[in-house]
Amino acid sequence: MSIADGRTDLEKARLLISGSEGTHVEFKSHLNLKDSRDNLNFVKDVVAMANTFPGGYIIVGVTDEGDLCIPSGSEKLADQFDAAKISEKIHKYIDALSLIHISEPTRLLSIS
Repeated sequence: MSIADGRTDLEKARLLISGSEGTHVEFKSHLNLKDSRDNLNFVKDVVAMANTFPGGYIIVGVTDEGDLCIPSGSEKLADQFDAAKISEKIHKYIDALSLIHISEPTRLLSIS
């Protein structure tokens, strides 16, 4: 079981990826926040994590089986992981979310 402790360092990313998806960990092999369906599903996942104490992690670039992957074209979408842009997208649907942390080197999203 992975503990949502707010850490977003590389060691934590490796620990999360070595486990499996669960209540506090969600893997996404791809994410295109410019696509309305991906955007809505992402916000839904963020809200679910935020409503589950003590939060959790959404890790992009990992298959459901825990394998690292780099989806085709993902380099073109890297700017979508800017914390301000993500917060803006989330706040279009909800008013309050306590904290969103984004670790740039690992692109690890922690929600608490």
